[in-house]
Amino acid sequence: MVILDIVIPVIIAGGTVIFPFTAQLIDMINEIYGRRRAYQAIILAFLANVMVSIFIFMDSLIPMIPELKDYEPIWRFFFLQTPRVVLASYTAFIICDTVDATVFGEIKKTII
Repeated sequence: MVILDIVIPVIIAGGTVIFPFTAQLIDMINEIYGRRRAYQAIILAFLANVMVSIFIFMDSLIPMIPELKDYEPIWRFFFLQTPRVVLASYTAFIICDTVDATVFGEIKKTII
């Protein structure tokens, strides 16, 4: 979670801040290399996201040092993801980026 203090302080998820940049990157790949490469970039980004989730889960299996044992429940609460949230996030990512790449490719075809 991040706080954006533009006009009034707004608390939003970090992914909300990052998404416009990733969407623009996919559009740029689509523009320069074509729709097929954009789909490949989406798949690579998805796989990287899955790997990060797996690494965070693996890290949670390692015992904490004794000095931080009191903070373990807090760490688990904030960093371990529930399966339904992860599944929803992955589904939204694949659908949104695939639709974005497809629509952008079609618009590009009609303009050129």
